[in-house]
Amino acid sequence: MVGCEVENNDNDINYDSNWETLPAPVAPDTMIKHDDVFFVNEQKGWLVTRNGQIYNTIDGGESWGLQFEDDIYWRCVGFADELHGWAGNKLGDDGKLLYQTNDGGESWTESSFGWHVNRIRFLSGQLGYASGQTVYKYFSD
Repeated sequence: MVGCEVENNDNDINYDSNWETLPAPVAPDTMIKHDDVFFVNEQKGWLVTRNGQIYNTIDGGESWGLQFEDDIYWRCVGFADELHGWAGNKLGDDGKLLYQTNDGGESWTESSFGWHVNRIRFLSGQLGYASGQTVYKYFSD
């Protein structure tokens, strides 16, 4: 278990102790950390790394498979549903600023929206927001 000890005089639950380490791919020493993770439900999620990998899980993070790899500093990942998602690149290497998938991450292609997108969050399958050079809104009927 991963957690922080928190003093609380009211004997409330220490939520930090509810976190656990999952068997995700370990970030390389030179990269120190992963940059973002996004789940569309309790089982299906994606993880992006700053050394160019996109991983996915279909079992709540108990196992991860490499879905895509390129020479890109991935900064963020977000999905509207299990099929439609986007991954943003911090540096915009060679013009590759944002990628999208329409098949759950089996294939990724360059997207034409956004500049230096570093955060993508969805409130529902129809409404999402992204931040980068400015703020972007995704809306679908």
